Amino acid sequence: MRPPTIAVVTGASRGIGAAICRSLASAPPSVPLVLYAVSRSGSSLNIPSIAAGVSLKFDRLDLGNLETAAALATRLQKEHGSIDVLINNAGIYHYTLEEGREEQMTKEMLDVNYPLIPMMKTGSRIVNISSQSGNLEQFGFQLQARSVTLKTRYSTSRLWPRSTR
Repeated sequence: MRPPTIAVVTGASRGIGAAICRSLASAPPSVPLVLYAVSRSGSSLNIPSIAAGVSLKFDRLDLGNLETAAALATRLQKEHGSIDVLINNAGIYHYTLEEGREEQMTKEMLDVNYPLIPMMKTGSRIVNISSQSGNLEQFGFQLQARSVTLKTRYSTSRLWPRSTR
């Protein structure tokens, strides 16, 4: 029997993270799945049905407190040895780096956003999700214009849901 896929979703207590966990937990997997829904509180989600082959676990990860990341990594290492999928839904991003603090701010982003990287094995996957980065005003004019053009093309295509036209 094939070993289970180990997946970790950060920021799982609400919003996008909770929706990802509900979707993964309710869909029957092609291989056994151990899904860790991690959040600051470590509390369970209201997931009405969990598919056969899915083991759902809740754990604590406060990205502002790197000791919680170390504790989670230790538990994952002890129980599974490694992670197959990391879905980063919680994290920080500095749009501008303060002069003289570039190295410190970059290190902070890496430490906060990727504390579980050492748990990844060859062939593992990382999915980074950010609702804040979707804010086009943070990006240059050329990228803004390109994104608007792509959205316009999509919204006028047959793929766009009719109820939103």
